[in-house]
Amino acid sequence: MGLAPRTWAYAALTGVVATAVAAIPVIVLLEVAARDVFALSATWYQDAIALCVYVVTFMGGALAYERRQHLRLSAHIQRLPEGAQMLVDGAAEWIVLCAAVGIAASSLRLLRVDWIQTMPVLPISEAWAVLPLPLGMLIVACIAFARIWRLPRRVGALSGAPVLGVAAAIVLGTELVPTLWRAFGISGPITVVLGAAALGLGVPVAFVFAVTALVYFYLSGTAPLVAAPLAMHSGVGNFVLIALPCFFLLAYLMDEAHLAARLASVVSALLGRVRHSALYAIIATMYVFSGLSGSKSADIAAVGRALLAICDERGYRRPDSAAVLAASAAMGETIPPSIALLVLGSITTLSVGALFLGGLLPAAVMAAALALVVSLTPAPLGKPAVITDRTPLAWWHGLAGALPILAGIVFLVGSIVSGISTPTEASALVVLFMVILAAAAYRSLDWRAAMRALITTSSLCGAILLVVAAASALSNVVGFSGVLNSAGATRLGPAWLFFPITMMLLIAAGAVLEGLPALLLLMPILMPMAATLGINPLQYGIAAIIAMGIGAHTPPVGIGLYTACVVGDTSVEAVGRAVLPYLLLLCVGLLAVLLVPQLSLFLPSVAGLRAR
Repeated sequence: MGLAPRTWAYAALTGVVATAVAAIPVIVLLEVAARDVFALSATWYQDAIALCVYVVTFMGGALAYERRQHLRLSAHIQRLPEGAQMLVDGAAEWIVLCAAVGIAASSLRLLRVDWIQTMPVLPISEAWAVLPLPLGMLIVACIAFARIWRLPRRVGALSGAPVLGVAAAIVLGTELVPTLWRAFGISGPITVVLGAAALGLGVPVAFVFAVTALVYFYLSGTAPLVAAPLAMHSGVGNFVLIALPCFFLLAYLMDEAHLAARLASVVSALLGRVRHSALYAIIATMYVFSGLSGSKSADIAAVGRALLAICDERGYRRPDSAAVLAASAAMGETIPPSIALLVLGSITTLSVGALFLGGLLPAAVMAAALALVVSLTPAPLGKPAVITDRTPLAWWHGLAGALPILAGIVFLVGSIVSGISTPTEASALVVLFMVILAAAAYRSLDWRAAMRALITTSSLCGAILLVVAAASALSNVVGFSGVLNSAGATRLGPAWLFFPITMMLLIAAGAVLEGLPALLLLMPILMPMAATLGINPLQYGIAAIIAMGIGAHTPPVGIGLYTACVVGDTSVEAVGRAVLPYLLLLCVGLLAVLLVPQLSLFLPSVAGLRAR
């Protein structure tokens, strides 16, 4: 890798990003205390948090690249022979190198402009808020170059030749004949082809989005190159997105402190006398926990090991229990607190509170459907169908131990839905509560575990936020290309035809890109089209998230399915066969959301929340 984990450069990068992550809830809590306890106005806190978010996004994105934690298509590459894999990986590194250098270079103009401006409250230059972008991209470029340098010379040259050749053709063609690509009207198709090729080569999704934006602006001339870094920088300035680091930190603190595993074991104990209690425990636990971390891999890994171990004790085959785990994770996409719902609220006019409430009933319907299928499953041979060695006292003791954890999650969701606090404030308060609970009451969190949670949050949150930033640049491309105008004028028949067509598209996109990249790429296009057909945006948004969740767990390419297989230490083929009935049932649940609008609209309307 580019930066060895024990080098000073890696330690410095990790330290800077981890400090920014830790500072966000601290600053939020200080502001809440100043406002509500001391009746003081802490106007500086928004500037301070914005600086931290930019560091987490761009330098955390670089850290995630070093740790190989970015979302990318890799399943098909892993099936190639070793030599072919090296060539493909080398080409991907060359593309990332070009993208990072291009973004860093084009952001220098933005840096110069902001150098003479000051932040709204803090008496410092705006350039400090922009600096993490070029700095993070330069770090990515160094890592990519180091990886290329470590390849065999022949592989490095062969993998780089086509990438550099295409780059040279684009630059020379544009410089020699500035209107070449525009004259033939092919700048858009060329951009799409190059972006698809980069995605197929395993380039991380964030850098595919970024390089696609750069190439389009360069070929079409519709905007200067600085438009790409400007959009990336402003794309993470949304107030709703400030909550993401706190949500991530909460999820990984719960994982390191074994709070999620404790919740899983308690659910299993409470259901001990119920037939198939271990499988029901998977569904119930994922209903509570899924969607909290923003990554299907993290959601499944956080509670999957404990849940599957319980299933092993009851004699279930690993492929069968892993299939239930994957299907439950897909079901839980709309369970608050959900990063997907939070991001959807940031890119649309929908209320986060309305999205949180709107996702509860659809997920409950699908959870009940999954439980119905489980109830029809034969009991494992040679094992009792129920657990009989649980005393009532043990059940109540376990429930008492889990109640504080559940209370924290209920407060997080309830305070956001009711409007008592913002998502950022609520998540920061619950982070503090969970740290005190785990460290003082359960004694399951020490400083080493807390640091691991902080470092994991730094890289994975950086990876997600960098996708959000790059998707903002790609959204600008969509706007400049006129696709939105064409989409607004396009009618894919009546609503009853538009719904199934776009849901199938979203399932396919979720399988290829996973949830958040597909959400950021497609929803700005599809939501206006749905609005022209009179479809309620809240209903459509909930259905879209469910569809992408189903896609993320659909064989043979769904990343959530692969994670369930890794956690379950079983084959993709075995789990893929076992999960198909559950996925089919989830598709029926999606159809119910489409046909019965009140499933997603009833609770928000009762709470008086805006559903549009």
